Amino acid sequence: METYRAISHTGLILNRLNFFCGKPYRTFGWYPDKKIRLWKKELGTWKGVNPHDQLVMNRKEPTKALRGHILHNTYPTRESFLEQREKFANIAALHIKEENILFLLFKLIFSAPYKFFRCYILHFGVIEGFNGWFICYHLSREVFLKYYRAIKYKFS
Repeated sequence: METYRAISHTGLILNRLNFFCGKPYRTFGWYPDKKIRLWKKELGTWKGVNPHDQLVMNRKEPTKALRGHILHNTYPTRESFLEQREKFANIAALHIKEENILFLLFKLIFSAPYKFFRCYILHFGVIEGFNGWFICYHLSREVFLKYYRAIKYKFS
C-alpha cells in the first residue's frame, strides 16, 4: 500500500471500475475509466459539456495514477441504466441543438452505428453475452437520440 507524507503531484488518478446489475465490467470501453479524484483545488477546473464534463488541470504538472479502483455501482438495475441513457441524451441534445443542421444529420446517421461497433466489437462487448448486446445497443441508442432530439429541439 502506498503512503504519502506530502503530495508532490497536482492530482491523483484512480481507475473507476463500473458495475452493471451487480457485475463489474472491463469491456465496452468502460475500463480503465481513469478519473482525477484528488487534486490541489487551485490547480484544477471543471471543463467540457454536461453530462461529460471533466476535471482539467490548469498547469502541466505531473499527476500520479494510484493502484486500485473506485468501485462505481452506477447501474444496479437495467432500469437505472435506461433512465441514465435517457437523461444523458436529453442533456446532450440541449447542448448541441445550435450546431449546424448538416453536422447534426451526419452525426445522426453515422455516430450511433459507429458507437455500437466500437463498444461491441472493438471493446469486446460481444464476449459479455446478452448484457454485452444490451449495453452496447443502448449506448448507441443514446447517441442516436442525442442527435435526433437536438434536431427536433432546433426546429421546435
